[in-house]
Amino acid sequence: MGWSKQKFRSDESVQIQSIIGLGSYGKVFKGLWKGVTVAYKVIQYPGSSISQQEKFQHIAIMEIAISASMSHPNVVQTYSYDIKAIMPEVQAIEQQRTVDRPAEECNGVGEKTFTRDSY
Repeated sequence: MGWSKQKFRSDESVQIQSIIGLGSYGKVFKGLWKGVTVAYKVIQYPGSSISQQEKFQHIAIMEIAISASMSHPNVVQTYSYDIKAIMPEVQAIEQQRTVDRPAEECNGVGEKTFTRDSY
């Protein structure tokens, strides 16, 4: 495809189209980035202490490093990433918005953009 692995820049955005998966640490959305359909993963760190946040950030960095170095037909390729902290209040609001809407209602979210904790 010709894409090189690169750090996701803060001024870039992904147009979110729908939610395609939920897990214990976050959500995966179908999105559009630079004209390409992508899976957009948002990881939410549990806990509020600095040590807990550092632990989960380390886990996310390890996951990024492993997935970015892999090339296998059954593994989603990582093309870009970014790690950002968000305020707990904003995180709670975004989580509530997503959880309150069924996946089919999220299909019209293309105008919203997210650029946090993504890769």
